[in-house]
Amino acid sequence: MKLKRCPNMHYYDEDKYARCPHCGAGTAKPEELAPAPAPRPAPIPAPAPEPAQSETWRCSCGNVNSGKFCVECGQPKPSAEAAPEPPKPAAANADEWTCGCGNLNKGNFCFRCGARRPAAEPEPVKQEEPIQELRPESIPAPEPEPENDKSLTSVINEVSFTGNIQEVKEKAADNDDEGVTQIIFDELADELVLGWLVAANTEIKGKVFTVTDTNVTIGRSDPEHPVSIDLHGDRAISRGAQAVMIYDPLNKKFFIQSAGGKTPVYVNRQMLLAPSELSAYDKILLGATELVFVPLCNEKFSW
Repeated sequence: MKLKRCPNMHYYDEDKYARCPHCGAGTAKPEELAPAPAPRPAPIPAPAPEPAQSETWRCSCGNVNSGKFCVECGQPKPSAEAAPEPPKPAAANADEWTCGCGNLNKGNFCFRCGARRPAAEPEPVKQEEPIQELRPESIPAPEPEPENDKSLTSVINEVSFTGNIQEVKEKAADNDDEGVTQIIFDELADELVLGWLVAANTEIKGKVFTVTDTNVTIGRSDPEHPVSIDLHGDRAISRGAQAVMIYDPLNKKFFIQSAGGKTPVYVNRQMLLAPSELSAYDKILLGATELVFVPLCNEKFSW
């Protein structure tokens, strides 16, 4: 036992301890005080190299082989000096062309065999089909309607007027017509006002046409075709009578119908295609002129 005192006045066995076991002080060498290095892991052995595969080669027939002969066609493996020709590349664009020897070229001659570039075949001209012109189907003109001999105008014009209004009322009450329906009444005296037609537009706006006849024609008058109500300022109306307004004194009603002229007639914006009964303040349109109908004779009053 070799007794040793540390700088801190501690005693310890120097043969047993390299430094003071109480405070760690001592006279040990620096290399003895340094921590021991960590042990290194054992090296991992490198994997054994795989045996080299036999060299493969491509035959001219396209088959890939590893031996000395092609298993597809039996041709021997070419020597290292004569490398197999690469496959014929397809032309990348219109400027490139493939020669008969398999070489891809861009000029007018093959740089391997000197062959001239083949002339390009012209593309066939596509014939465009002629555009058929679409023509609208012709619409046949409607056949003219036969004249209606039994129109309201013709019926009234063919009626013979005899007797008076009182007799008509009495016969109508007796229902004695002997199997034949007749309209019998006196002709109304001239200048008796039956109603009015008032212009509602154009330059004659506000003009009043007095209706004093049971049969009134409306249109644009000329020497050969006079009319009762002449709308001569409206050039949109054809010459002659275009509409006929009729007063029925027996039933105290007014009717209107087309006179068969070229100008269409409208009542309250509806085209007049058949005789129609008129009511107070109906609007009659001929050409550009609109007439408002104002009756005087009706169920409440009549001459």
